[in-house]
Amino acid sequence: MNILKKIAVGYLSPSEQTAKPDAEYKKAASVMSDCRDKLIDTLNDDQKDLFEQFLNAQLGVGVLDEAEYFVFGYRLATLMMIDVMSGVDEMVF
Repeated sequence: MNILKKIAVGYLSPSEQTAKPDAEYKKAASVMSDCRDKLIDTLNDDQKDLFEQFLNAQLGVGVLDEAEYFVFGYRLATLMMIDVMSGVDEMVF
């Protein structure tokens, strides 16, 4: 596993930070939680098990996506720095 993915999946964690719980985030999380609870109340036991499997799989995919987003963002930032530094000799001081 390369260093960027190790950082992205938490083996080398730059921080343990999550999204900042501002009003917009709290509202979205509340809506999501309310909808999940209402849906679960309508399901029988087999459907609840299936839904739980779905949520766990969705979480797993989300973790993998976030790792790829991190790697892409890091590479993009590095390319930006290369571009900036490649023109440093053209700057007038």
